[in-house]
Amino acid sequence: MAYLGEEEEREIRKILSEMEKNVEIKVFVGEKDCPYCDETVALLQEVTALSDKLTLNVYDVEKDIKEKEDFDIKMVPAIVTVGSKDYGIRFFGIPVGYEFITLLSSIIDVSKEDSGLEETTKRELEKISEPVHIQVFVTPTCPYCPSMARLAHKMALESPMIKADVIEATEFQDLSLKYNIHSVPTVIINDKVRFEGAVSEKTFLDKILESNA
Repeated sequence: MAYLGEEEEREIRKILSEMEKNVEIKVFVGEKDCPYCDETVALLQEVTALSDKLTLNVYDVEKDIKEKEDFDIKMVPAIVTVGSKDYGIRFFGIPVGYEFITLLSSIIDVSKEDSGLEETTKRELEKISEPVHIQVFVTPTCPYCPSMARLAHKMALESPMIKADVIEATEFQDLSLKYNIHSVPTVIINDKVRFEGAVSEKTFLDKILESNA
């Protein structure tokens, strides 16, 4: 079964033509409790076939233990977007619906090695002295989620102190219950700062700095 039609492939090729450097997509799957693993791999195979700057590597978390530990993978399916290094950019779940653009955007940003953040934001991020873990809970039907997912990934791209996980809330219900997720997007930073809805880059930055205080 093909996930992408001819018109979608043309549009994606056009978007991926903006890539500057090679990007590797690492997808982690498992046989247990992962109803969307096969579909995620199939979708990513179609996407990576549309650019010679993209490569796809698939890892089984039950067999590829070293890679699982190296990239700190605790849930599957997990997508890691890697450029010249690992920027801490993660997507947990199948990137469909509105979240498909989150995948494409992270590929482009990583290939350019440019977060595109404001210069003031970049300067403030340089001041971070402790690790920051951002979790953005999303759903494929949420039109406001991609902006927060992309902002989180941009922050991780800009700062080596930041790791950003975008999590498809309905696929990981135990985690959603743990964090009492009732609406999306919900952003949780270092398990101590939380906010819901779409916010500006400045507000997102302020929340990161608050979590690091």
